[in-house]
Amino acid sequence: MQKQISSTQFALFAFICGMAIKMFMLPALMLKVSGRDSIVVMAFYLIIELVNVLFLSLTLKRNPDKTFYEILSNSLGKIVAKIVVVYFTLFLLLKLLLMLSEVKVFFSVSVYERISWSIMIIPLLALCIGFATKPLSVLGRVSELFAPLILISTVVLSLLLTAKVPISNILPLFSNGINSVVEGVQTFPIWFGDVSLLLVCLGRVKLSKRVILKTMLFRFLSIIFVFVFSLIMFATYADITDLIDYGHNVSSMTQYSLGSHDYGRFDYIIYCFWMLAVVVKIMLNFYTLSQNVQYVVSKKSQYVVPIIVSLVVYILTTFVFRNENAMYQICTSVLRFVFVPAEFLLPFAVFLLVRLKYKKAENTDKTEEEKLEKTSEKSMA
Repeated sequence: MQKQISSTQFALFAFICGMAIKMFMLPALMLKVSGRDSIVVMAFYLIIELVNVLFLSLTLKRNPDKTFYEILSNSLGKIVAKIVVVYFTLFLLLKLLLMLSEVKVFFSVSVYERISWSIMIIPLLALCIGFATKPLSVLGRVSELFAPLILISTVVLSLLLTAKVPISNILPLFSNGINSVVEGVQTFPIWFGDVSLLLVCLGRVKLSKRVILKTMLFRFLSIIFVFVFSLIMFATYADITDLIDYGHNVSSMTQYSLGSHDYGRFDYIIYCFWMLAVVVKIMLNFYTLSQNVQYVVSKKSQYVVPIIVSLVVYILTTFVFRNENAMYQICTSVLRFVFVPAEFLLPFAVFLLVRLKYKKAENTDKTEEEKLEKTSEKSMA
């Protein structure tokens, strides 16, 4: 596999994927379920994701030339590997539909009261097809270009949101015992587990000496942003959760914090930059989804598979799941337990497969080298 992205671009993917969707509707939804204890639920999942990033980085460092699909095929056989990839693909499809649903809610609540989603989504899917037909390096360069704008806009949003925040309002935690935390952990796993998206990068990264450290630092930075934003949200609305609905998001928070409804929404400019993170994540999800389908059907088609995937996504998001509440019900149904392995266990499983499969090969190579050395020594004697 030809190297396509740099270590910095890989780390930026980790940063962007760790931040985007968690700052949309999720904090408001968590407040409705877990109240103040939502901050504990958020911290629980963010720590798991950080550990998974470490496993993924170690896998990349240990076997830089092995792709995700090669690791599965060599370790499990082609048939079992394709079954795993089909399962992973279904998870990615659900994740993509969730992201698109929340983008739709964001624009319908914060920007346009009434939007024609069936028209609005077409340019977005066309962009997805364009990136899916190109090497991963194209999306890597886009992430480098957008990263400063995403970083600056996120910092500015954080500063805007701290204007009227009663941080002490986050306490007391566990006022109703641990039940609210357990309920939150059980309800929202689909909104997390973004590390699995990065599996498509295996075998495509030009490694640097500090790729693990760089990736961990970038991911930790995204965790800080998500945690700070969530803390502000939970502290602001901990006592008025009944006023929050599905569409309550970062835009609503700045309006509340600044009273910007009195003089206009200048903050929309900042959202345009911040939304670039969501766009990059959608593109990476679509790219991984297309790569998975190509592997399963054994068809390396530049355009056919991405176009078919986009048509499926268009039909599902436009006609099947037209209501955002329907998407929420699906993501909090029993399906959330079905896809937990794809979200949180797959990066570790791939790391384990690499350790078991290629360690034996390394030991075999060392044994052969030792035999050759001994043979040469005897011949010389």
